[in-house]
Amino acid sequence: MLKIQLSQTTPNPLQLNIECVAGELHALVGPSGSGKTTALRTIAGLNNAQIGKIECDGQPWFEANDIQGIIKALSPAQRSCGFLFQQYALLPPSICCRQCLYSAAQHYR
Repeated sequence: MLKIQLSQTTPNPLQLNIECVAGELHALVGPSGSGKTTALRTIAGLNNAQIGKIECDGQPWFEANDIQGIIKALSPAQRSCGFLFQQYALLPPSICCRQCLYSAAQHYR
């Protein structure tokens, strides 16, 4: 289970409280500037929130409070999670389509 409780006011305001059990699918949606990327970067270890806790399968990845500051923060390499930026320009559309079709064909063999 992934448990996330994050709060910060600067540089980008963020309030997040999520529990995700293995096999569940969650989506972060909101307008531009609402903190979606900040939340994902914080879970991955690329950012640290001012206050909060991130725990995966009982292992603390991040913990901080307003009195002591950051208590624990595993590096991105120490966390068992991946992060993929949503950048449409990484590959030309034709290559993306071919990759998706190839993956689907391999899956249904």
